[in-house]
Amino acid sequence: MNKAIITDIRELKKEAEEVKEIDSFIGSIVEYMVEFVKTNPAVLGLAAPQIGVPLRIVVLKLQNGKIVPIINPEIKVREGGNLVTEETCLSLPGVRVKTNRSKAVVVWGYSPENKPLIMHLENQDAVVAQHEIDHLDGILILDRRADG
Repeated sequence: MNKAIITDIRELKKEAEEVKEIDSFIGSIVEYMVEFVKTNPAVLGLAAPQIGVPLRIVVLKLQNGKIVPIINPEIKVREGGNLVTEETCLSLPGVRVKTNRSKAVVVWGYSPENKPLIMHLENQDAVVAQHEIDHLDGILILDRRADG
């Protein structure tokens, strides 16, 4: 896969499809996404729709440096009150938006090895997870403005 980050907002406003089977095709998408996040230090996360793949896959770079791919992620719990933060997005170059996010979330999903994942994420990690999972639901940071 040699795709650039897409910039067509119309494509990013569509809901991504659930991954039905974790196979070698899904594995290649995950590998590409992990490598992209690894080699771009400023990137904290990536959603498959951002590379033109309309599937429910995200990759998160956690504050501890670990890079975690999640297939079919869902936020099951939002807790800890709200955190107002300023976010940017690879798909909206130069745009900075104040958003209102949950301070902590519990995310369920699957690893590329098809093992169940349950993650409790806080602060920046929670914000990144919410941002990337929003991409899977066709939601952009512009839709999450804290001031409007």
